[in-house]
Amino acid sequence: MASEPFNKDYIIKCCEGLYAEAFDANSCIKILLQIGEYRRNGYHGMDPSPCFYNTACNAMIRAAMMDVAKVYDDDSKSISLQNVISYCYQFADYFPNTISEKYVSADGENGVTQIPIRYTVREEELKRIREDSRLHQEIELTKIFQRFFDMPCEPPFELEVTAEELFAFYGKRHSSLNSIIRKVKNQRDKRYAHNDKDIAFDYELLLRENNLTFAELEKLVDFALEVTTMIIELLTGEHKPWSYYNIDDLADTLNLVKLGIKQKECGII
Repeated sequence: MASEPFNKDYIIKCCEGLYAEAFDANSCIKILLQIGEYRRNGYHGMDPSPCFYNTACNAMIRAAMMDVAKVYDDDSKSISLQNVISYCYQFADYFPNTISEKYVSADGENGVTQIPIRYTVREEELKRIREDSRLHQEIELTKIFQRFFDMPCEPPFELEVTAEELFAFYGKRHSSLNSIIRKVKNQRDKRYAHNDKDIAFDYELLLRENNLTFAELEKLVDFALEVTTMIIELLTGEHKPWSYYNIDDLADTLNLVKLGIKQKECGII
């Protein structure tokens, strides 16, 4: 453990900032995916304003890329998700091993209960768990429980973990994303933040060398949201959403546009 004191307010401030950037990137990605789906399905509500949607899509792609690049920036002067995970692991003893959850009882009284931290262990993480560890024993018990109830005994497995174990998992998962992070950094550096001389506006070459998919970008965003919302909840008790509750309301807007087109064709407006 480091000699300097744990700065709770600082880590909350960092997580709030990283969360906001990941949240914005997630909003852009979800809207872009909706627009792409409606275009593929021939949704005529977008026909009257193709310029608007093309410009909006380009702007959201740039915004999402820049936000994700900032969250995962490895510059020594930057606040990044990796810095935060490392800091939290270093000071794991200062974190609670439970999450405070508010509830309302049947008779209307308010209360707070403590629930254990739970982490979903993925298949690729299983081989990193030592056979003599507590987590390995818990996984074996989970398998026995699932077999007893004729449930699939396959990962992912949800386990109770300590704060230290949680941040250790987060650190290893961050490392497993390094190849995707490099693609984002290269795209940011060579296209969105600078006009790279080697690329010379040949964006097809850049894409061939750094073929970043939407699924990979979503993976980075989801991980950033998972980490930041968990840390904020552990330190403040506040549960943060991953997206706007009405993020999928583009369909309503396009349906109104379609209705207006139909009314115009019928001479109503």
